Formats: sequence, C-alpha cells, structure tokens
Amino acid sequence: MITLDLIDVLPENVVPIVVENPEYTIIDIMNLFYKDLDDGIDSQISDFSYIAIDVVLGENTQIKPGTVVKSGVVIGDNTTVDSNTTIGSNVMIGHNVRISSNCTLQNCILGNNVIIHPGVRIGQDGFGYSLGKHRLKEISAYWPCYYSGQCGSWI
Repeated sequence: MITLDLIDVLPENVVPIVVENPEYTIIDIMNLFYKDLDDGIDSQISDFSYIAIDVVLGENTQIKPGTVVKSGVVIGDNTTVDSNTTIGSNVMIGHNVRISSNCTLQNCILGNNVIIHPGVRIGQDGFGYSLGKHRLKEISAYWPCYYSGQCGSWI
C-alpha cells in the first residue's frame, strides 16, 4: 500500500494499492481479523472468579475466569474485566471500561471509556517512600484515570 504521491517510484511489474493513509488502512484491516469477541450477553460472571458479596456490578458487566473482586468495589455498566485480574478495595470503575488480563488495581478511580492494557499494576506499593530513622515510610497514593484514557504497563 502506498499513497498517490509515491506511485511513480514503484517498479512497473508491481500493482499498487493506493490509499490515503497506509498506516490507518493496515490498522483497519488488522481490526477485521481481531475483533473483540464480546457476545453481547447481559452480565457474565465466570464460575471460576471470586466476587465479594457487597460488590456493585453494572449492567452488561463481564467478569472472566480467575478474577478476584474484593469488598467495596463499584463497577459500571458495559465493563469487561479479563482473566486473572485482581481488583482490591477502594476501587471505583466507570462505564464502558476494559480491564485486560493479569492486572492488579487498588486505591484507584477509573472513569468512563478507560482501557487498561494487560499486566498493568495501579495503586501498588512502590509509589514512593521516605527514609526514616529505622524504616521506610510508604507514601500512599490514590490514582485517578478519569475519562477516555488508556493505561499501559508503565504506571
């Protein structure tokens, strides 16, 4: 695939596929093969997950196998939590959120339309420390990701 301005540099035996933006076109083609496999069934909770009794789940929520959701968590509508993810206490998750596999979240707020990529750790120890006379004093953090954001493993 090339753009029209580069068509003259091709050898004569090559048939060009001319597009306005090759990068976006490749992404569109890839997305045809790797669509999200959401089957649209109302609220699916795997039998192989643990969800505390007081967790609030929105409509069309999917909780995949191996997931642990601890007490006091609120999860909004149309949200998917993929396999082997742990959601600790003090977590609020908005609507239309995708939390990928093998994530750990605690002490955080995720707004609407947020995507958390695989393996992300949010709100864990290690945010910061202060050296004391005979110990390290942990600096607590409450991590917000409000609206339409994506979070990778760099957090």
